[in-house]
Amino acid sequence: MTLTDATRMICAEASALPDLMRTTSHVYKELSAGRQVPRATLRWVIREAGLQGVFKPIRRTHGADAVKDIILAFEYELNFGLVR
Repeated sequence: MTLTDATRMICAEASALPDLMRTTSHVYKELSAGRQVPRATLRWVIREAGLQGVFKPIRRTHGADAVKDIILAFEYELNFGLVR
């Protein structure tokens, strides 16, 4: 799973959370356009998604592996990607 796929899945479940939805949507647009995203923004998105319970419906709909893949996509980008 790519980071753009992961952000798209989070966006799909974050409609009731305006701050998370807005930030995740921005990250998705930036990544889709080939631009870099600050590490702090990626950390905030993944932390906030966890705190706000976004992974529960993803787990129910797509399974635990989907949640694992989302987290791994963020971790990979934070550790090895070309984010600033």
